[in-house]
Order: sequence, then C-alpha cells, then structure tokens
Amino acid sequence: MKHSKLNLLFYFLIFAVTNSFATDFIPPQLIENSNPKGVQETYNGSRIEGWTLLNYVVDKKGLPKHIEIVNASSNDKYTEDSITYLKNHKFSPATQNGEKTLSAHSFFMQHNKTVQHTPNEGLSVGFSLRYDRAKQFMFEKNFEETLSVLNQLRDSNAKNLAEQALSAWLHSIYYYHQKDWFAYRDNLLEAYQLRKYLPLDMAIKSTQNLMQWQSYQHAYSDAVKTLASIEHIEDAKIDADSTKEALKSLVDSIDNNAVNEIKTTLSKGKAWLHTLPRSIISLSTVSGEIELAELRCKNAWHPFESIEVKSFTIPDSYINCSILVKGKAGTEITFVEQGELREF
Repeated sequence: MKHSKLNLLFYFLIFAVTNSFATDFIPPQLIENSNPKGVQETYNGSRIEGWTLLNYVVDKKGLPKHIEIVNASSNDKYTEDSITYLKNHKFSPATQNGEKTLSAHSFFMQHNKTVQHTPNEGLSVGFSLRYDRAKQFMFEKNFEETLSVLNQLRDSNAKNLAEQALSAWLHSIYYYHQKDWFAYRDNLLEAYQLRKYLPLDMAIKSTQNLMQWQSYQHAYSDAVKTLASIEHIEDAKIDADSTKEALKSLVDSIDNNAVNEIKTTLSKGKAWLHTLPRSIISLSTVSGEIELAELRCKNAWHPFESIEVKSFTIPDSYINCSILVKGKAGTEITFVEQGELREF
C-alpha cells in the first residue's frame, strides 16, 4: 500500500468551483503585534493552560472587530485574554479591485505556561491514575462510574493541554457509547483542536471521527476541510488513494444534495461556524433562541437583521463564505443550503 503526504490542494482545484472574483482579492496582512513577547509564566505555580478559537473581521482600518468565540477549552479560563491578545493586532486592510474591504478570519490561540521556568509538559501522576481508571470502567461498561471519574479527571487533573486533549478524547468515547451525540461532538471538537498533543493514532482517529460526524450531520463542506487537515498531522502516514476516495465521496455528496439540510444544537458560549458550498441559504429556529447570525467571507461581512433567514442569495462577488450562528445553550436550529455551487 502506497503512503505519502497527499497534496489535497490538487484535488480542491479539480472539484472546487472557480470564482473569477478571487483573482483581484488581496487578503489582510499582519503589520503589528503590540502584545508583550515571550512565554506566559505563572506566578502561583498553577499548571492550568487553555486555548481559544476565535473568528473575527478585519475592518477597513485593519483592526480586528466582531470577535466571536467559536470554541474554547472546557475550563473557559483564557477566553478574555485571547480576545485582548487579538485586539492588539493591526493589519493592512484587505482589498478587492483596489478598494478596501472587510475580511473574516479565524484565530487559534493557546496559552502555554512554564512552572518555575520548567516546561509544563507531560502527564501528572494523578491524571494518569484517573485516566486509566476511567478507561477500565468504560471497558467494563460501568458507565456510571466512568462518568464520575471522567468528570473528576476534567475538573481536577486536566491542567496542561496534553491532559486536556486526552480528557476530551476519552470523554468523546464515553458520549459515543451513550449516544449523547452533541456532547460527543463538543468533546470530539476539543480533542481535534488539541490533536497535536495526542498520541499519533488518537490524533488521526479524532480527525477521522470528526469528519465522519460532520458527514453524518450533512456538513459535507466542513468535513472536506477536516479531511484536508490530516496531512498536517506530524509523522502521519497517509494513504493517498484512500484520502482521494474519501474526498471524492464528500464532494459527490455536495454535488448530489442540491437541497441540503443540517440540524444542529448550539453550545454554551460558542458559535456554530459552517462553510458554505452553495449560493442560497435559509436558517430557522426549532427551539431555543438565536442571538446572532452573520455571513462571514474573505471579502465581506453581512449581519442578518432577522434571526430567521429565508432564501438569502449570497452575492457572486463574496469569496469563501461561512455562516456564524450564536444562541442560548441548547438552541436547536435548521440550516438549509441550496442553489449554485460556490468555491469554499
């Protein structure tokens, strides 16, 4: 079997719809980071680390605006620090046909620490003992004890990013067995964001599991991007033919679902960000309350006045668009995409 690093860009060029407007677009460039340099050090011996995934819009002055939290570490300790850090950036504004334009991007920030000038690495004895105990209870199908130990693991032992990654991975396996699909999704997303801290087999498996979950949810365009990220996992040996086959299956699903419906549930304090492969979108609430719905593109930002979006046609000039939806925890939404295929 042939293994190689697969250049997925080649296949994107085969399958993606060409957007003629993209050739005249120049993205923003970072010109200033006024944050203090150096490793963040702890003053109290705490080992707690964290991470935040933000989506933001670079305005025509080159400043990051409309910053929203897409995902964050379960301890939720560093979200405000991450927002402050991003606000201390200055960009050259994006331009389209020589004119300044708004531009949406994502920013992943992790907060590493050193403890008494020593890298905060490895697993503590307490974490390892509880992790192994949770695995044993799960193997024995003693799920009540499993959850109790897993929650103790997360609340008391998962301090650094490596421990948080393993905790999220084991939580995702537990919720898979319980068929609690949205808890499974949230923990799987956390494990995926921290995949570089996982053992190689878990890093690959978490990426594959997320891709499968996104496909199950009919979020095929998101699954394409997740698939593309596999080749960036260090030391991963990728079967090029299998990856090409998986990509073709996802693109066929996009092509064959001319009217594609996605149902999802919003998480507390986090936004749903979905890549848009088609030109007409609709959004409705099943239960709960949507607080924010916006179209975010490489060269545009379009907030919706109404939380109910009915057959909105994305302008042809908008490049690589996503929809960002935020609401109260547990809010259930239905999203429909249809119309002409777009580049993403």
